[in-house]
Amino acid sequence: MRTPSGGVHVILPPANDNRGVIPLAPEALQTLYRGWQVQTGRRSKRSGFTAIKPPRQLDAALNVSD
Repeated sequence: MRTPSGGVHVILPPANDNRGVIPLAPEALQTLYRGWQVQTGRRSKRSGFTAIKPPRQLDAALNVSD
């Protein structure tokens, strides 16, 4: 809710030295970004991802020129 339209979240994979931390799969985190444009890393499944919040309908309507 706090991220403005067009806002970007970059989720990076965890560092290798996270002892005692249970990592979440990128797919689990991506479920939090339903409705956003999600671009996954190209190297492996353990790569991070980028999520871009789409413009709200009201914002899009205000930016349309006649």
